[in-house]
Amino acid sequence: MALHHELMRQYEQRHEEFYQTIKNDPLRSVLIYAIAIVGIQINSWLGALLILLGNIFHFIAYLRLSRSVTLYHLNGKDE
Repeated sequence: MALHHELMRQYEQRHEEFYQTIKNDPLRSVLIYAIAIVGIQINSWLGALLILLGNIFHFIAYLRLSRSVTLYHLNGKDE
């Protein structure tokens, strides 16, 4: 299927904006859990708190991902 070059440019721009929105989430997640591993060596309550914060972050990141898919129309539905 051939697409007009302007449509293709818009499509690529949406994907780039989507990527920029979510690109740091995996790094933040790994960082939170790495800090939790160190924190649990210091204090078990601190480690448990950091694990809880990691879970909360995952929930927020999932909501951001879901909202971004809808916002940038990447869900496969044409409008």
